[in-house]
Amino acid sequence: MLPESIIFGGWPMGGWHWSDVDEKTAIQAAIAAAEAGVTWFDTAPVYGFGLGEQRLRRALKNIGSPVRIMTKFGLRWDVDGTPFFETTFNGQKKIVVRYFSPASIRMECEESLKRLGVESIDLYQLHWDDGRTSLVEAAETLEQLRKEGKIKEWGVCNLNTGALHSLVSVGVKPASLQFRYSLLNRKPENSLIPYCRKHKIHFLAYSPLGRGLLTGNASTERAFEPEDDRKYWKPEKIADINRKLASLASIAERYGIGIPALILAWTLNQPGISGAIAGARTPGQARTNAKAVSVQLTSDEITFISGLFAR
Repeated sequence: MLPESIIFGGWPMGGWHWSDVDEKTAIQAAIAAAEAGVTWFDTAPVYGFGLGEQRLRRALKNIGSPVRIMTKFGLRWDVDGTPFFETTFNGQKKIVVRYFSPASIRMECEESLKRLGVESIDLYQLHWDDGRTSLVEAAETLEQLRKEGKIKEWGVCNLNTGALHSLVSVGVKPASLQFRYSLLNRKPENSLIPYCRKHKIHFLAYSPLGRGLLTGNASTERAFEPEDDRKYWKPEKIADINRKLASLASIAERYGIGIPALILAWTLNQPGISGAIAGARTPGQARTNAKAVSVQLTSDEITFISGLFAR
């Protein structure tokens, strides 16, 4: 079984780049998602530098229904190398490096298993390619981990069509590709999504709500903390998006849902989209996101929403 429909996005759980998320609320959000029928939970070691996985483990203890876990590898903050990015977390500087040697993949897998408190990871994903390390060699390590029962399936994130083809062309096919996709970024429709459809690779859209820009709740006046990169949102862009979203209110009301669920429903209704990874900072947001699953938009509604954001 592979991820589909609405997937709980665990980036906010870690607190990193989401300065207003406390542990109790983050855990309650995950529990609320499960209670609303969400069965897949996505996280990564770099989300809170281990904290996101640890918090998800605490949430799992309070979730009675079976759920499946997706996590990642390949972003390290404890090795030397060319910086991928630098950030600050809880007042400490972090230099993050893209690194996924065979030994590193194994080590990260063991660490994630411990932090999550599980015996096997349902979907283990390469977070970012570094442009140097052999993807085929990484895939061979992942296949070994799968045979050992430490992971059930493996996938990739943020690979372009060429990098994806470098695997498929030698008979090594990932189960899934996780890539940024939303009404604000439809570039994957040009080649990436068609390629995944052709080769039966699950395409998982992350940031389908544009990190909050597509919820209708983004404020032009809100001041974010220094470590929260949403501070770069331009007021004029927020205002324009909010105007467009307001014109969708009647469609949302027709289905008895809010704007976020409507946007997620649009995402799930796009050809080739297997699942949408939606982060939730609160239980209310988690429940709202889950409502998208039951919405089947008409072709006219899909066309209208698409056209609105194509302008």
